[in-house]
Formats: sequence, C-alpha cells, structure tokens
Amino acid sequence: MGKKNKSSKVERVDEVKVEALPTVEGEPSGDDAPAPGDAQAAYAARKSAWKKRGGVELGPPRVNLAYVIARVLQIAEPLSEPDIWGAFEALGKVPLPDGERYDASALRLLPVAAKALWYARSQYLSADAQGATVSLPPALVNDATATRVTMFKVIEYNCVDDNNPEDPVTADLVSIQAVQGPRYLDLATDLSRLASYYRSPVWLPVLQADTRRFNPKDAMRAEELAAKILTALHKGNDAASEWLIEIYRGWAELQHLYDVVRRGASFVFWGALDENVPPLGALRPAVSQRKPPAKKPTG
Repeated sequence: MGKKNKSSKVERVDEVKVEALPTVEGEPSGDDAPAPGDAQAAYAARKSAWKKRGGVELGPPRVNLAYVIARVLQIAEPLSEPDIWGAFEALGKVPLPDGERYDASALRLLPVAAKALWYARSQYLSADAQGATVSLPPALVNDATATRVTMFKVIEYNCVDDNNPEDPVTADLVSIQAVQGPRYLDLATDLSRLASYYRSPVWLPVLQADTRRFNPKDAMRAEELAAKILTALHKGNDAASEWLIEIYRGWAELQHLYDVVRRGASFVFWGALDENVPPLGALRPAVSQRKPPAKKPTG
C-alpha cells in the first residue's frame, strides 16, 4: 500500500506549495445571489450552531462554492411547496427500525444554511481583498512547517495506494499540498488534517507498523501547533482567516443538511431522486452552461 520504491503521485511536500486557483467557470450571476440582508440574517441565525461543529480541522470545501450554494438554493426552493413539505414532515412521524425519526427540520434549515454560507464567503472575499496579514513568530512557523513535512511523508509512504487511480488518500494529500486561503491558516489546517490520520482507527495501525518513521507524539504536537497558530491569528485580528474558518463550519453544516434532505427525498421522489435532489458532488458547472435552470420536482 505504501510508497516503497515508486515515484510519488504527490508533489514534494517540502517544496513551495502551489497556489490553488479559484474555479470561475460556471460562476452564478448576480441574480443567483441571496439578498445581502437575507444572507446576513441567515448567518446570524446559524453561527452559534456552526461553532459547535469545530473549526480548522473541518477543512476547506473543494468545490466551486458560489455555484454549489446557488444550486442548493435552486433545488431547495420548490421543495418548500406545501404538498412536498407535508410529505417530508410525514416521514418524521414514521418510527424507524433503530428507534430514531427522520429530521424534517433539515428541509427548513437547508436554504438558511446556504444563505449563511454565502454571507461567510462574501465576508471572506472582502477581508482577503484588503490584504491585511498577521506575522507569526518564525520559530512557530518553522516548527509547524517541519512537523507538517514529517507527517505528510509518513502518511504518503504508508497510506497511499499506488494501484488505485482513484485513491482517496492521494486526492486528500494533493488537496493538502495546495494553498487554500491565508498562508498561516492553511498551515494550521494542514496540521489538523494530517493529525486526523494519526488518530484514525483505520490508519493508526498501519502507521504504527512503520516503527522507523512513525512518531505517535507528532499528532499531539501538530494539534498544539495548529492551536497556537489560530490563537496568534485571532489576537492579530486576521479577519480573512476567521471568516475562512466560518466557511469550513458552514460547509460542514450544508453537507449534513443536504444529506438529510436527500435521504428524505429518496422516499418522497421514489424513482426520481437524482432529477429532484441530485448528489451534492454532482453539482458542478458545465463548460457550456453558466446558469443551470431550476427543476420542478417530478414523481
């Protein structure tokens, strides 16, 4: 499974990271954007719940965020019609085998979360455009960078599957390799994401078998360094970094709510699920299609 004698699919982690360019193809037009007041109110309603989801360890969305938010709002709009809403609420009254009940409130919260995420994105872009940066102690940056390099190499060596062209670990490491957002926040995010492999019940036994490279103390060290970076950014009033963390939180909530709605839709739109509530990962702009039309629920 590991990288023993083969060249890596992942660029060398100790080289300069390549700036991740934003995806602009299929960017929704101004007509797709929520009203600023609505978006701000939505954020105010959801920010407390977002904080409970965590922070930098959630990681950035790897999608055309503006496009996905616009499409989620398009998809959610017809689902609010009384007959469809009633069908979702009826699901919540049916006891499931495990004793739980379907949470129909996700249908109401989905467009609110999407608007809140739009607001967080707009605030991040505004703060980032101002170009204010915070300087961190060189010793902290150097220590964090060295820890990142070490953990990255251990994970790459032991966890990458050379025989799988769709290997999710390779894709994750490529994402970690790219700069996503402010430099120091990106470094803290990388450390948290790498530490998650060291904590994973799936990967920890694999890593522990590498007695020459694996150091179990690196995970705690990475988390401590990430926390120090975040504290320094907060004290330095790095607004762009703080808003980017809000994007991480909002994206985590949007994914969860969309998944719940889609599970309910699999019953409400039996046989026509993808036509009405397509998979979130399928919401990608086509080259020849700038603004996808909203679809009326069928079935």
